[in-house]
Amino acid sequence: MRRTSSIPKPAHLAARYGDQFQDVGVARAYSTRPPYSPEFFAVLDGLHAPGQQKILELGSGSGDVTLGLLGRAVRIDAIEPSAAMLSIAQQRPHSGHPSIRWICASAEDAAFEGPYSLALAAESLHWMEWEVVLPKIAAALAPDAVLVVAERGLAAPVPWHDELGRLISRYSTN
Repeated sequence: MRRTSSIPKPAHLAARYGDQFQDVGVARAYSTRPPYSPEFFAVLDGLHAPGQQKILELGSGSGDVTLGLLGRAVRIDAIEPSAAMLSIAQQRPHSGHPSIRWICASAEDAAFEGPYSLALAAESLHWMEWEVVLPKIAAALAPDAVLVVAERGLAAPVPWHDELGRLISRYSTN
């Protein structure tokens, strides 16, 4: 089925808000986020046969998923538009592994060198221009490959959940 129109992207996901990730302070704060669980990577393993495959990660940020994918593919193309985020990722242990290609570009502008056995957008697809990126991903995937759109989460709310919500409502720029 072919769609001829799409739902407009919500205003709070506009490029001007995504551009905040260019800020060095925002990039540094990413280390305080909860880690992706071993179960997250086990699910990815079930969707992708490790080995002589290539993985495309869109919006690799500070490298949490990229580095967690080491050993699961012959190459990981980690696309990240924020030089600040990429700088932090490239300073982390194992970031110089020869299977990782760190690419400082938006997903809209990056050249995808598939075919990929898995494409992954962890907490990032919402910042991208879907009409541009989704067809590019589809064209770069191998037959039977999948696109994973993932969000990091906690098993239970943290004790400070309500207070955090009030702070976000008061101080968030979007």
